[in-house]
Amino acid sequence: MTSELIFKFLLGLFCSGIIALSAHKKQLLTASGAYAMIFIGTSTCLLETWPTWGLMILFFASSAFIHFGKKIFNLSSQNDLLAKGEKRDAQQVLANSLPAILSLTLYFFSQKELFLVGYASAIAGATADTWGSEIGVLSDKEPRSILTLKTISKGLSGGVSLLGSSASLAGSLLIAIAFYTTFFVKNYWSFFPLKFLWIIFISGFFWVTNDLVNLLSGFIGLVLSFALFSIL
Repeated sequence: MTSELIFKFLLGLFCSGIIALSAHKKQLLTASGAYAMIFIGTSTCLLETWPTWGLMILFFASSAFIHFGKKIFNLSSQNDLLAKGEKRDAQQVLANSLPAILSLTLYFFSQKELFLVGYASAIAGATADTWGSEIGVLSDKEPRSILTLKTISKGLSGGVSLLGSSASLAGSLLIAIAFYTTFFVKNYWSFFPLKFLWIIFISGFFWVTNDLVNLLSGFIGLVLSFALFSIL
């Protein structure tokens, strides 16, 4: 068991280090953001197996793909700087990832599916938030405040639009399907209850922007997934 944990730790450290270094060189992460990604990636690999690690990588990779796609097609604007900034720092990386790591830690020690689903829900929430922010600023219409429903400037925290909300739904659904598919394969082609997919999808879509609020939203989404798991 000890040798397995050491192997997972070294594997996670090596792979997440490569990913973080590449992201830093591509101007996606600040130095602190790169260190935070190494911490998150290593922790995820150490605590569980390849499906959970794969979900975290899918979140980062898909977000980077959208970011670079906007640059290639010259779709980026000043609103991107207002919403998140060109580079993600440690605060932003951790705000999106800590709820997932907490739930995965609980699963590691308890082996209860509740916390595994909570982990995937937290990743779905982070993906929904990032996709919504990256794509939402491209909307032709001014977003509306999630609190007052009044129109606000693009890029400001708490603004939602039809395009951004649709992107969030797509991001959450991607993680839900990826989780269900990978664990279907991991469990020797045995079906998980279909409710897991819906719990992750619904809980993942529950989000708002701003790092501190986003962190709280991540924990709220986590609690929501626990509640849905118990009810369904």
